[in-house]
Amino acid sequence: MVAGSADMAIAYEESYGTLPGVPTWIEPFSNPEEPNPELSNNQTAQERPNSTKPARHREGNVLGTVTLGGQVVDDRAFEFVFGDTDGSPYRMPDEGTAWPSVTVYLSANLPGIQTDRFLQGVFPTSVELTYEQGEEVTMSISCEYADEDTTLTVPSNIDRVDEKDGFMWHSLNPTRNGTTVDDLQSMTLTLDAIARGRRNQSRFYSGAYADAHRYNATVEAVYQDEEPLELAYGAADATEPSDDRIEAQDLVLPFTNANGDVHEWTLESVQTESYTWSQLFGAEDLTDPAELQGTDVVVDVTEA
Repeated sequence: MVAGSADMAIAYEESYGTLPGVPTWIEPFSNPEEPNPELSNNQTAQERPNSTKPARHREGNVLGTVTLGGQVVDDRAFEFVFGDTDGSPYRMPDEGTAWPSVTVYLSANLPGIQTDRFLQGVFPTSVELTYEQGEEVTMSISCEYADEDTTLTVPSNIDRVDEKDGFMWHSLNPTRNGTTVDDLQSMTLTLDAIARGRRNQSRFYSGAYADAHRYNATVEAVYQDEEPLELAYGAADATEPSDDRIEAQDLVLPFTNANGDVHEWTLESVQTESYTWSQLFGAEDLTDPAELQGTDVVVDVTEA
């Protein structure tokens, strides 16, 4: 590629795989990651009993995959992630439902050739919200899609993000069990099994629907006190692993950007799956990474 020769945008679909008459194209993230769109025909070799060579390859179901990600700037992609069209607070549905889908526009404009791809019926399968000390707050959405079309109208106007409103690492003040998580080094919040595709008598997906959601987080901070270990044992002030139920708390992640907008992510009813001491004998700081599992995620968005 040549610098400045690519473009990308998404537009919410009116029905699965179909754009409205006048779609609204938006740029979902700042500093976007590589989308790596892949279209697979899932072919199967047709063997011949009297030959070592296949007679042909039979086409299977069409499966498209693409990644949408980059620095979080606002909540323009949250309807897509949460399947929630009502706005803040965003929360995934409790019951089975059709999932909002988007068309993704990708363009490669090279000397002598321009190709525009439109990925249709795109829906999220998993999402990672990532914090790294000294870096941008990023979101990565793994997606599947149904079909492609290269003949749709190229967007003439794309609503671009404002890079100065991006969320940074120093914008976070997390708490767990009401206690501030000091000296946070890294955090990944994962929303998994978000939506799944459905097929009829066709090679292509005919719709997207809610899956059996899973929520977990990995939190790594410089070791400060015994509370994370106690919570891994089962409860605050515990001195050994509990023979009873592990108590649950909320993990609250409030991000604030330079404009004063606040995205407060809450992973509800968190329980410790695993707890580790890292760099006990090393020259670096001792950290205590914890793998956490929750029952729901809600995001409150407050604009300045």
